[in-house]
Amino acid sequence: MLLGLTALVAWLIVAHDVVAHDLWEKPDRETPAELARLFDLGTVLTLTLATAVSYLVLFAGTILAAALLIDTSVLAQTLRRPVDFPDYPILAWIISSPATVGGAIGSGLEDEDTVRAAAYGYHPEPGGWRDEKDA
Repeated sequence: MLLGLTALVAWLIVAHDVVAHDLWEKPDRETPAELARLFDLGTVLTLTLATAVSYLVLFAGTILAAALLIDTSVLAQTLRRPVDFPDYPILAWIISSPATVGGAIGSGLEDEDTVRAAAYGYHPEPGGWRDEKDA
């Protein structure tokens, strides 16, 4: 799970930076090295927090779906023992971890405008996300 979440954050930064989403700040004339490092730290912290929260929501939703949709007798037959409560979180963990990695790979298919709007945009009106450069 931790490896998957770490890989997700790294994938989001590296893959999106490669396809010109510019999530990683590089020092140049206008951006000193110290400021670029602070921006990059902010990017890592933001993506880590967002990834962790997304994982927890997915994990909780998977537990709920498993409890509602999987018949206890079928699960007991598969496990070859009576079903206990910890079986549902274990099942959710087994499902959520690869799903998170799959989501990271799928995020590489997004275009630059969608990524920038999600990362830096705000939603002041029902018209949709608006990038700060469009304001």
